[in-house]
Amino acid sequence: MSSARAMKRTGKVVKLGKRAKAAPPLPGGAHFAKLLRKLAEGRYEASVFGGEPLEVGVLPDVDLELADRCLAEQGVVLVGMAGDDAVIFGALQTRERTTEEVVVEAPRRLVLRAGKSRLELSADGRVKLSADAVTVDAPREVRLASAHVEIP
Repeated sequence: MSSARAMKRTGKVVKLGKRAKAAPPLPGGAHFAKLLRKLAEGRYEASVFGGEPLEVGVLPDVDLELADRCLAEQGVVLVGMAGDDAVIFGALQTRERTTEEVVVEAPRRLVLRAGKSRLELSADGRVKLSADAVTVDAPREVRLASAHVEIP
């Protein structure tokens, strides 16, 4: 009878010796990298500058949205070892990001409120502004275009 069959019949478990501990994927300190792809929630493949690609996690203090944005925009991240895991420490920002337009959308209604002031935009095209006082500062002109304007 072969030894494999004997083990199967007797139900013996053969334990293998411990493997030698693998060297950490990164030496100590922080390293610059770019994210190549998302592997799972909070797990990425990163290309460390001057090194091989490796799988990295995200430290709990780092927003997952930041990592996703760095992946999408190919921003530089800082990676290093935390215990036995290679992780993202944060992102390297090299320039101020400015946007010329901010778009906020809502399917039915959008409300902006601060104290007693309120601006409400409805999907049907109605706009309502409520406040104790409204100031219109337009040194050149104010134009109202409507079939009916009522000023109480």
